[in-house]
Amino acid sequence: MSSQPVCPKLVVIEGNISAGKTTLTRVFSKSGNCKVFVEPANENPFLSLFYQNPREWALPLQLWILRLRYVTYVQALEHVATTGNVAVLDRSIFSDWVFAEQNRRDGNISQAGFDYYMSLRNSMMRSLPLPGHVLYLDVSSQECHRRVHDVRQRSCESGIPLEYLSGLGSCYELLVQEMQSRGCSVTSINWNSFGDPNAVAHSTLGAMPNEPFKLPVELQAQMNSTELMRLALSDGDFRGRDVFDSPNYLPSVDQIKAFISALAATAEESAPQVVVSAASVGGHRVSAMPPVAVAVE
Repeated sequence: MSSQPVCPKLVVIEGNISAGKTTLTRVFSKSGNCKVFVEPANENPFLSLFYQNPREWALPLQLWILRLRYVTYVQALEHVATTGNVAVLDRSIFSDWVFAEQNRRDGNISQAGFDYYMSLRNSMMRSLPLPGHVLYLDVSSQECHRRVHDVRQRSCESGIPLEYLSGLGSCYELLVQEMQSRGCSVTSINWNSFGDPNAVAHSTLGAMPNEPFKLPVELQAQMNSTELMRLALSDGDFRGRDVFDSPNYLPSVDQIKAFISALAATAEESAPQVVVSAASVGGHRVSAMPPVAVAVE
């Protein structure tokens, strides 16, 4: 069991594509003492490119969203530390591995590119506290496929094959085991026919411990320093960075502000407490890495 610190009032909702995470997340947002951080998938600049050409865009997609998820996770931790209230994440930096690993298995990311991704991810996660609770929505790949193509019908997802969803499901099973081995409280919920999201939210929030949480010193420093946050989003492997990385794979302040604007109306109508993470860290702009030469896979 890991000795990694835990943020008791941080809840992460995990599950395959179209498992029902966002619907459940919005129910949590209706609680007055709960702040929700939504993953703005529709505004991801690499997502549609990835579905069109996975081998070219898988690694840029993973590097971009890994950094977004890191900043979002740190902001959620800061929220818990400063308010004492609950923060809920729709996916997290932990499950980002699920998609990177599946892309490695599919041959969309080379082993060298995956090693660079893991080096960056491990560096980011070194000082991150674990979530207090993980809710895993367990849905069969066949049902996810049906929802993607018959229910959700997003144009950028129209080409998602069943095999890809099956692979993600397999990787998610490994992630759940890993989180449990680290000491996380994980609740796996059969969500094939959906369920009662209000009951799940009520049960989860009702079991929240009333424990104070203090943001680790290293993370607090990042929240107050553009340079420290920039370094956290970079990697010490300069050789790998020259080959695999680019400042374009770092979400900009303007991009994340666009996420907020794009989702503001929907969030206000369906869930007033839903927010999308901003890339303004401690009032400072998060700078991109220095320019590097790029050879995209």
